Parts: sequence; C-alpha cells; structure tokens
Amino acid sequence: MTAAGAKLSEGFYYSILSMFTLPVTMIGGGTLFVAMNTWKKNHPEAEKYSTWQVMREMVKEKRGR
Repeated sequence: MTAAGAKLSEGFYYSILSMFTLPVTMIGGGTLFVAMNTWKKNHPEAEKYSTWQVMREMVKEKRGR
C-alpha cells in the first residue's frame, strides 16, 4: 500500500467513526435535555439546581430513595 493509500484508509476510518458516534451523541444529548426539562417542570422547587444536581435527583427518584 502506498503512503497515499494509507492516508486514504485513515480518512475512511475517522469518517466512519464520526458517522457512528455523532448521531448517537446528539440523540443522547437531546433525550437528556428533554428528560431534564420534563423533570424540572414536575419539580418546581428544583428551579436553581445545576445539571448534575438534577441528574442526581432523577436517579434517586428512579431508585426510589
């Protein structure tokens, strides 16, 4: 394989990697955004919670604590 072929195969590798990871990341982020906003609407006392605090409280609620 020539040097140009090696660069081409490396380019394909990174493009395939991004085609798989970017949509999953965007869908996961959108789902998290919707879930957090829905949880905040149901818990108005948590208006000033940070993102991590909201996530922690969501997990606690899901586990039944």
